[in-house]
Parts: sequence; C-alpha cells; structure tokens
Amino acid sequence: MMVKPWSSYALALLATVVVVAVRYLLDYFLGIQFNFLLPFILAVIVSAWHGGLWCGLFATLLNLAASNDFAMNTGDGAHIMASEWVRIGLFTGIGITVSSLSESLHRQRQAAEVAAAEAVLRRTELETEIAERQEAESQARQWESVFNKASWAVAVTDPIDDKLKAVNLAFAAMHGFTVEDLLGRPLADVCAPESRAEWATHTQAAHRSKDYTFESVHTRHDGTRFPCVTHMTTVKDTHGKTQFHTAIFEDITGRKRAEAAVHEQGARLRAIVDHAVDGIITIDERGRIESFNPAAERLFGYATSEVFGQNVKILMPEPYHSEHDGYLTHYQHTGEAKIIGIGREVMGRRKDGSTFPLDLAVSEMRLGDHRLFTGITRDITERKQHDARLTASLEEKVILLKEIHHRVKNNLQIISSLLDLQSDHTEDRQAQEMFKESRGRVRSMALIHERLYRSQDMARVHVFEYVEQLAQDLYRTYKVSDTNIMLHVEAAIPPLPLDIAIPCGLILNELLSNCLKHGFKDTELGWIRVTWHRDGSNSVLTVADNGVGFPPDFNVCNATSFGLQLVNTLAEQLEGKIELLHNRGAVVILTFPSPDKWKEWVT
Repeated sequence: MMVKPWSSYALALLATVVVVAVRYLLDYFLGIQFNFLLPFILAVIVSAWHGGLWCGLFATLLNLAASNDFAMNTGDGAHIMASEWVRIGLFTGIGITVSSLSESLHRQRQAAEVAAAEAVLRRTELETEIAERQEAESQARQWESVFNKASWAVAVTDPIDDKLKAVNLAFAAMHGFTVEDLLGRPLADVCAPESRAEWATHTQAAHRSKDYTFESVHTRHDGTRFPCVTHMTTVKDTHGKTQFHTAIFEDITGRKRAEAAVHEQGARLRAIVDHAVDGIITIDERGRIESFNPAAERLFGYATSEVFGQNVKILMPEPYHSEHDGYLTHYQHTGEAKIIGIGREVMGRRKDGSTFPLDLAVSEMRLGDHRLFTGITRDITERKQHDARLTASLEEKVILLKEIHHRVKNNLQIISSLLDLQSDHTEDRQAQEMFKESRGRVRSMALIHERLYRSQDMARVHVFEYVEQLAQDLYRTYKVSDTNIMLHVEAAIPPLPLDIAIPCGLILNELLSNCLKHGFKDTELGWIRVTWHRDGSNSVLTVADNGVGFPPDFNVCNATSFGLQLVNTLAEQLEGKIELLHNRGAVVILTFPSPDKWKEWVT
C-alpha cells in the first residue's frame, strides 16, 4: 500500500470544508428540514479517487463528524438520535467501500501506467537496438567493401595460432590463390621457405609492439618469389587483450628493380668519373670541395682526403685565389656568370706550388635545396706548347710564302724588263707590239703575286682591287687617260684561288688590252665595263665597251690573233665558254663553273 503525499490529505480537508460551506448555504436557503448526506459523500468520493484508501477514510471521518454536527443542530434531534447509528453505519460503509474501490482503481491505473511506460521503454530499447544493429551491419558492409576493394593486400590473423581469419582480394591475387584457399592457413605459408626463420623473428617482434614494418620474400601459388614489405599492427580491446593482428603487404618488385637500376647507374657514373681522363671536382655553394676524382688527384697532386671540405681556391694561383670567393658570392646574388656555363682557360696550382694552364668548364646543378657546382679540368700544357710550335711554324711558312710571292713577282718584273729592253733593239713595229703584249701578260701575273705578298690571305686574290690595279697598269701601258676612257668595275664574287686567278687575270689582260688598243681608234672618249658575278654554280665574267666593236661576221672561237687564241685556250682550261655580242661596241662573256674550293671558302 502506498503512503499518499500530504497534498492528498489537504485536498480531503479542503473538500470537507467546501461541503460544509455548501450545507450551510443549503440550510440557509432551504431551511433545516433533513440531514442531507450527499455533499459529504461527494467529498469522500473526490478524496478517495485522488488520494486512495487512507485519504478516503480520512475524508470519511471528517465528513462523518461534520454531518453529525449538522444532525445535532436539527429541530427533531430526538428522532435523529434514534437513527444515528444507522446513518453512521451507512455513511461509514459508503466511505469504506468508496475508498476501497478508489484504492483498487488507483492501483490498477498505476499498474497500467507502469506497464505502458515499461512497454514504451522496451519499444525504445528495441528500436535503439535495431538501429544500432543496422548501423553496425552497414558499417560492416562498408568496411568489407573497403577491405575487399583496397588496392593494398590486407590480412587479419588470429593472435594465438597466427592463422588467417580474413584476407582481401588484393592479398589473394598477390599470392595467386583464392580467398577460400587462404582462410585458416598460417600466414607463414605465403613466405618463401628460406625466409621463414627470419619471418618468425619479425612476426614475434610485431606481436610485441603496436606497429612493426619489415621486408621479406613471399612466394606465389606458382612458386615464383617476390620481395614484399609488411606493415603489421596489433589490435587490442579496452582491457588490453589482443583481439587480432592486421597486416598490410606491398609488392616492392618494381621498387627493388628501380633501386637496383639506380645503384647500377650510380656505380656506372662513379666508374665513369673515377676513370675519366679529365679532373672532375664538385663544390658546394660555399666553395667547399665535396668530390675529387682520381684524375684530379693526379692533376693537382692532392689526395681526396687532403682536399675534402677545403675551399677550392687552394687549387688556384693568384689572382684567381683572392678573387674566387667574391666571384662565387656575386654570381649567387646576381646570376652573372663569368665561367659557369661558359668555360675558359685558367691557371691551376699543384700541391708543390707549381702552376700550369688548364681548360675549366663549370656547370651548376641542384639536388633538392642543395646547390652544387661541377668543374671539369684538363691540363693543356702540352697543347699550349704544341700551339706555340704550330704558330711559330706557321709564321715561318707565312714568311716563306711571302718570300716566294715576292721573288716570283720580282722574277716576272725582270722578265718584263728584259722584254722591254729587247723591244728597244728592234725597229720592227710588229715585233715591238708583240713585246708590249707579252710584257702586259707577264705584268698581269706579277700583279697577282704582288697582291698576295701584300695581303693577309696568302691563297686568295680579291677580285675588285685586282681588276682596278690591272686596268690602271694597262692604261699607263697604252697611254690612255681614265678621264677619257672611264672604267666601271662590278665584282660580287668571293676571292679567287691562285689557280683560277692567274688564267682569269690573263683573260682580263687580253680583253682590256683589245679594248684599249682597238676599241677607241676613232674617238678619245668612251667607257669600259667589267662585271663579275655568280649565276647559280657558275661564274660569269663580262667585259664590254662602247667602242667600234668586232666585225659582224667575226667568230671569236676562230680568231687568228695570239691574244684571242690565248683567251680561248684559257677558257678551255677553266672548262668555260666564250660568247661575243655586238651591241653598240664589243661585249665578251666568259662563263665557267665555280671551283669546289671556291664553294668551300664561300661556305
């Protein structure tokens, strides 16, 4: 039975007070004629319904006392007194019955509420359990999907016997098995037999630590082996008890091949550097030597251990020794290079203090944030000595060649003078003319040797200057003024080699002599034009004047004069051809192929 709170008893008291007040009002308006018990019974019912058995009994006592008080105050008190026990009994019975019924209903209602609350609680707990189970199943499916779709091979092992509890598809594919074939087997079965002792050591160390990584050799279903990295993790519960071990496997065949290739390449590069005939020196951005190959050791006389970490300027004489650090700092701040990426000849200093010339080529490279400079050095002492000997020999040959040209020119001038003296001993004008023409031919050849003697180029003749000089000599020979017979020279060809210049000079001498001798007999005014240009692979020499010209039926190829026969002979020697045009004077065109040497010089 539940003890009701004091508020229920207060309600019973309040209900009794209200009922008493109502009776007073009824007595006032209706008069005191009978003892009306219904309001008191209503107070008992309200109190019992709200407070239960004890509250109803309390209200019964209160209302019984109140009703008795009203009964004592009625006019027929003797009659009422006679039925007092009946009224008391009836009222008491009603009060006890109502209180008992109210208590019973109260208990049933409370039981129903408790049952409803328990049902709601069970339903909530069930819904929560279902939701948690669904969430767990969803997460399990997600983890299973991630587990199976992972690109890395993953396995889960039992902490007691190290047998496989779960493996993903990548692990099965890596080892050439199906997932079903692997489940329940010891993890060591995928390890190569020769590596299982080492594998056992590693797995024991992994079980004692939370995370552990090691390399081993695994074997596939077909017996092939491959290197593998294993990352093993121990999973424990909240009490520190090991639940299982997880292992992630990575096939490092490609990495091992790359490492082997890098190692091989490094060994090859080291072999190249170590066996290079040139000294190879590497310094850092502060100028400190980081590598020094054997050729550099032989070149400078230092062992690698002696120079490692030293400033590279110990290999330099003055002024390079004092200037090096400042130059390196200047380059790093401005990027202005004097040697880096360019190379030049410098002087080196050996361990014994002797100096020697060397070729130095410096390149810059970066390894991450580390800047390095590599210098390749070569002792050029022998080359410098050879160059000096070659220069001296060349100077001797140049002097000798100049002397040859000078002597040939002098001999030709002597021949010209002899011809001139011989012409003075004859009165035959035809003979004198022949001597003059021969002297002109000799002079044309002597002029070539004279120009070569005075030129820096001992093998080629510059055409423009030669033509002008030859014309001036012929003008003097034939006593012609260049103000009356004007000369125009256009020569747009490279310098001529000697074997081409001499026949071309003789041809020019004959053609210009003909112009001056025969072209202007009837006039003292006119012009001569000499043009020389290239036409594809040919050279074209044109001599034209506005004199009297050749006879209309004249054929230069059948000429009887010695001069024109000489022109034809020399043209054949040059593998060329002669053309004659009649166009307000005489126009002679010589076309001959450009020589191969000429093409090489042009290139």
